[in-house]
Amino acid sequence: MKSEPEALPFEYLKNMPEETENWDGIRNYQARNLMRDEVQKGSQVIFYHSNAGSGTWSVGLTEVVPEEAYRDFKAWDKKLKYYDEKSSPENPRWLMVDIRYKNPLKVQLL
Repeated sequence: MKSEPEALPFEYLKNMPEETENWDGIRNYQARNLMRDEVQKGSQVIFYHSNAGSGTWSVGLTEVVPEEAYRDFKAWDKKLKYYDEKSSPENPRWLMVDIRYKNPLKVQLL
């Protein structure tokens, strides 16, 4: 899972290890299909930052909880960054999952 450090920093998840956070804003069909078809409750996922200085960094593991992917309701709100006028509650195009901090990795340039 990729996130820009200013959008959802891994440190934020680390500081609330018993809480969950939505991983939303996925607007790539291949990523959406992977979440829909392969990511399940309990899946452990490498979490990494893009646009983090001079490259991309793996920073830790997260776990998908408490359920599989569900409709990204944030795509329906015109005020939000990832609004999609072609998505609606009746015909959702995008999915999201909730993740929880699992453990850090040694930070390394990929």
